[in-house]
Amino acid sequence: MKRFTLVIIWFLPLLSNGQTRMILNDSVFVVMQDSVKLVIENGNSNAITELNKSSMIISENEKNEVIWHIKESVGQTYIVPFGTTPSVQGGTETRIPFVLTTQIAGVEDSLGRVTMSTWETANDNNTPLPVGVSGLADGFKAVDRFWAIFPSGYSTTPQVNLTFIYDDNPNEIGGSNTLAEANLSAQGYNNQSGSWLEYGGTANSTDNYVENVNLSSSQFNADNWLWTLVEGSVVLSLRIDEFTMDCDGESTHLSWSVNSAPQNEIKVQHSIDGDEWLDFEYLDNQKGEITYSSNSIHDYVRLSVKDSDEQIFSPVAFKDCPLDNAKAVRVYPNPAQDLVHIKVGEGNNFELQVFESTGKLVSTGLLLNSGSDFTLDLTGYANGVYYLRFSSETDNQSIRLLKQK
Repeated sequence: MKRFTLVIIWFLPLLSNGQTRMILNDSVFVVMQDSVKLVIENGNSNAITELNKSSMIISENEKNEVIWHIKESVGQTYIVPFGTTPSVQGGTETRIPFVLTTQIAGVEDSLGRVTMSTWETANDNNTPLPVGVSGLADGFKAVDRFWAIFPSGYSTTPQVNLTFIYDDNPNEIGGSNTLAEANLSAQGYNNQSGSWLEYGGTANSTDNYVENVNLSSSQFNADNWLWTLVEGSVVLSLRIDEFTMDCDGESTHLSWSVNSAPQNEIKVQHSIDGDEWLDFEYLDNQKGEITYSSNSIHDYVRLSVKDSDEQIFSPVAFKDCPLDNAKAVRVYPNPAQDLVHIKVGEGNNFELQVFESTGKLVSTGLLLNSGSDFTLDLTGYANGVYYLRFSSETDNQSIRLLKQK
């Protein structure tokens, strides 16, 4: 059987006549290269027709796109006969069609189209990620392939059912991957939230596909544009990207962001010593900020959230909020070598505790009277960061001290 390969290497609005069909004869490969756009303006589901189911459209790059007019119709099944790289180019030459069925018709405000492309990633952990995409914590549980699928030109997008077919080969699901094919489901990346959302589906590990990925009109949109197949929800593993704590007068200000919308509440936890932690408050936002009175929250603060069966923690932040000038404790020099001078403000008697940066208590029980001067001997202390905590019945103050030679 003779095979024919058509290589397209430029932007090509291949079909412009609304009723023209693309007929792929026996074993024709349409190889797209260098950001090709294959535009199908015929809105019928047979606008791409294969004979003998042996031909393929080779995308294998995010920018090599099939753009198909999906008209206002119900129960139409559109099949893009994607395939992997031909064997003559070093690939596996495997059919991996993408299937879209309209369940409820959309409403076009111009020419309703769906843009589709697919590509195998270079590495077993489903990387590299497309630009701007984050949150892929355990790519070894994911098929090493992405699909870009998104609609445009609709005032109301159609409700659709999707089927993703992958290549059952060592590069795509084998190698260092540890996924269980029977547990695969579809997840889409949302641009607005910057997170992966699970949409389920039914896996068939014998024929290598996930079907019955049902998307409502609100879910099928240009923001949910990138798709992959993962085992369960592991690809959604949460990461706290940012957590900071700042002081403004006697107020403590927290700000945070996480890479994915958490399934559980975020907890603010605080600790006196950095070892034993107490829940302080529950937060329900993926990104935000909040302010507390400095006296109400302990020196060590972190965020905690449960993701699947794993507890995720932010880095620990240390509160360093000065009191007003009259009550404030002054510590100098800072950085210091062996001796540190401490001047206590008026109005309070303080107990001094010294902590290592890890939160380990190294000195306690030092009583400092109001208005007094005191010298702290650091001769036996190793170089590094220490935190001095001054506590009274009404006020607390913590100061970060660097000891160096």
